[in-house]
Amino acid sequence: MTDTTNQTQANGEKRKPTHRVTFQQKTKNGYGPTVDLGGGWQNSKGGINFAFAGGYITIWPADRDQEAG
Repeated sequence: MTDTTNQTQANGEKRKPTHRVTFQQKTKNGYGPTVDLGGGWQNSKGGINFAFAGGYITIWPADRDQEAG
């Protein structure tokens, strides 16, 4: 799994995540325990990136134009 505790910037400095990424599985009795998946970072275009399955997922604001992402 990718280390999402810190992210290396272009200048080699480490930075802390701006968001926490968690998951809770829905069960027949409510929700299971919260699992911390790591950290996410807000990118320069306003999306939030986080590591997942060997790549990245980006979450965009709902009012953002799809073509701009």
